[in-house]
Amino acid sequence: MEKKELYCYPMKMQPVCKNYIWGGTRLLKQFNKDSEFSTIAESWEVSCNSAGLTAVANGAFEGSLLREVV
Repeated sequence: MEKKELYCYPMKMQPVCKNYIWGGTRLLKQFNKDSEFSTIAESWEVSCNSAGLTAVANGAFEGSLLREVV
């Protein structure tokens, strides 16, 4: 990863949505989640888990995976 200017700012994350058999539409409708799935079972808001890495959505680290930033 290239070196970026470091400063404190509130990082927003790009959540990872998971579609399992028990999923529904509440996260899509009530919380306006943006997803490729028609039903969502879980929304991983902040994750360094290999099964669903979240990316930074703003600022100097935009596009970087949270795991890389940490």
